[in-house]
Amino acid sequence: MADYFIQVNQQDKFRIDLLTVQKELLDCLKRCELFKQIRSEKIKEIENLRQKLKELTTLCDELKTQMPKAKIAKLKTQEKAYSREKKPQSFYDYSKELEKLSGSIEEIESKLQELDK
Repeated sequence: MADYFIQVNQQDKFRIDLLTVQKELLDCLKRCELFKQIRSEKIKEIENLRQKLKELTTLCDELKTQMPKAKIAKLKTQEKAYSREKKPQSFYDYSKELEKLSGSIEEIESKLQELDK
């Protein structure tokens, strides 16, 4: 096999660029590992909270069974009667304006028919 060589101009700049890219890659990998660690801690805490919640529910159920049963009179809450005010009706009569508009539409239609003939 023939060996191929590539000539690299500005070797110092190329090395600097290569090292900066490697450094950025390592930083990214560190952040990724930190993210994984935080995620695993979060999952552990969630499981811990679920376990504590189960314990609390069992303790509450046990407390309910040990408490004496008594009828509690429900308090009647007084409902406040709110009177809704009617919206004021418009004083303007739209029927007259509607008649004027329909009349003007009829006039325009008749003029259009005359133009078509």
